[in-house]
Amino acid sequence: MRTQGPIRSPPADQLRARLQKTAELTPRSYPQGLPEFIPKTSRVAIIEGPELRAFEGSTGGLIRGTSLRHSREYSGSQVIRHDALGPGVLDGYDAVIVVAHGAPNETMWGGDRIGEPGRAGYREMPGYTTLEGAALGSKIKEAGFRGSRVFLDSCNGGTESRVGALGTSTAQAVATVTGAQVLAARARDDRVASALARGLDGSEDITGTVLQTGDVASDVREGVEPLEVTVPDGGWFVFSPAR
Repeated sequence: MRTQGPIRSPPADQLRARLQKTAELTPRSYPQGLPEFIPKTSRVAIIEGPELRAFEGSTGGLIRGTSLRHSREYSGSQVIRHDALGPGVLDGYDAVIVVAHGAPNETMWGGDRIGEPGRAGYREMPGYTTLEGAALGSKIKEAGFRGSRVFLDSCNGGTESRVGALGTSTAQAVATVTGAQVLAARARDDRVASALARGLDGSEDITGTVLQTGDVASDVREGVEPLEVTVPDGGWFVFSPAR
């Protein structure tokens, strides 16, 4: 992992006041889908990121199961693999849902890895790739997306990449590049430093993590298990392209 100097967090009330200028607090749980943010009548592209199978072990299929859940919620939707994006692929879509593993300003975009970064035995498999927020926004825009809503179903999608540095999250970068509003999970003010130390699915710390309750294996196999999305130690925020 990248090393950094001592972390000094601004007072919580100062962070909160600054955050309110760039993000609108939204409900933390969407048991019935996302009708408050993405209307049910929308034509939705569900971008499916790679599975982190080495991390998930035999349970696997977390990303696929989540994609299937979203596809059931929106009749006008299509699941598109992350490596299938190209010019024109997102033409005509009103909204995009990105389902991927994530960390502050980092989205997994290819390959797999073994172990936890910074620990003995860690190694990245061929093709292992992550994107920063601006690069993810460019991938979406260059695929022809001109819609108004992006939902990042990704851990810490709205968490800044440095303590006290609001506006440096994946969500803010995607909003700036695409011109769309972006819904994402952000760690609580006093847990941002923990989210930064945690990295991409690197420990059991749940800071800013998008947790899904329900039987994922059943969801993949039968497509009927209801899942509820929550963000322990954080919440959902909407990021605007205009800062």
